[in-house]
Amino acid sequence: MFDPTAFDNMKTLLEGMIYDDDLHGDIKVIKREDVVNLARMNRVFTIGFKLSGKDVEALMKLEMQNSQLYEELLGKTKDPSCNLAVSFHYQDTHLFQIQTKQEWLEQYLEKEVNVIVSYNPLQEERDYNISFLVPMAEGLKEDEMELLEVIYEKMIVALQQF
Repeated sequence: MFDPTAFDNMKTLLEGMIYDDDLHGDIKVIKREDVVNLARMNRVFTIGFKLSGKDVEALMKLEMQNSQLYEELLGKTKDPSCNLAVSFHYQDTHLFQIQTKQEWLEQYLEKEVNVIVSYNPLQEERDYNISFLVPMAEGLKEDEMELLEVIYEKMIVALQQF
């Protein structure tokens, strides 16, 4: 048995919140990745979900960089931390609402929102893949884990607005 890291504890909290809502039918989990990169010695947990009846996908990405992991495992810090980013992804045939959605997200989440738009130029009819990327917390500590629930709840409200 091993002593769980801050990453493990935060990941467990995220999974519990999200899978509870999935079990109740409020959301549908559509993606889950739990990666241990042995070459770089970092951890990444990504979980994707969407609201029932909506096409917008939301992702939460919890990451522990190798420097954060080393500090915790070697006892060089009393406050181990992780990084959290969220994103929203959908397809649309129009681009005119992107700026409005970006501004609303920035105001609601109180963070800078980056937008990525892609499409296949060889397709006659345009289906734009639109992504809103939001770095939410760098250096999120275990004693700040209640922020995970606040951020998740804000993501649910944001999904309802799309």
